[in-house]
Amino acid sequence: KPESVNIVLDNQSINGRFASNKAEGKLFIITGRAANKSAFPVSHLQVEGTLITKGDVTARTKQVYCGNTVPEETLKTSGIASIDKLLSKKSGMDGSNENIRPNGSIPFMIVFSNLPDNLENFSVKLAGHSRPGRDN
Repeated sequence: KPESVNIVLDNQSINGRFASNKAEGKLFIITGRAANKSAFPVSHLQVEGTLITKGDVTARTKQVYCGNTVPEETLKTSGIASIDKLLSKKSGMDGSNENIRPNGSIPFMIVFSNLPDNLENFSVKLAGHSRPGRDN
């Protein structure tokens, strides 16, 4: 029987905040950490963020690879296409999303622009992973 993958979000680390951006106006930024609770290394962790409006309606979703974060100055000045490119590196910054050891954790950042007027909440869930040597 194959061992199962056990990746969890560190709910205490998850945070949502607004930031002003010169090119895009108001951004909503979700940050947090994902942890590998499996007995073996995992790679290419992905998370999906969802913006929720009044009435519990899903307004937008976005997937990113873990291990990518954007400096505060970049969040304030760069366009969303540039920010998304930084957050879409499959291997993470400096290879940080490769071979995450058991009990290791990795940061993530999801950035939304063009926010809905009646934004009320957000959620984050795991969206994908791979096992080195198995499903690259």
